[in-house]
Formats: sequence, structure tokens, C-alpha cells
Amino acid sequence: MELEGLSVRTLTLARLIRTKEFANRPKDVAALPILRATLRQTLGDDA
Repeated sequence: MELEGLSVRTLTLARLIRTKEFANRPKDVAALPILRATLRQTLGDDA
């Protein structure tokens, strides 16, 4: 991805969720329900 002329590496939302699950820090675990809900909305309620 390019942002204002700079190449920036990004994660998909699914990869971010897996990364936070693996890290298992309290702040990451606390963010998981919101991230999972966002992913469900993005993919549709069937996901």
C-alpha cells in the first residue's frame, strides 16, 4: 500500500486478530471482541 508517496506494509483484519490472539496481552485480548465483530460485519453476518 502507498500512503503519501511512502510504501506502507499493512495487515488484513483477520491477520491482525490472529496476531493479537498469539500475543495474548491483556490489551490485545480486550480488543478481540470488537475486532471480531468488525470482521463479521465486513464479511457479512454469516461469517
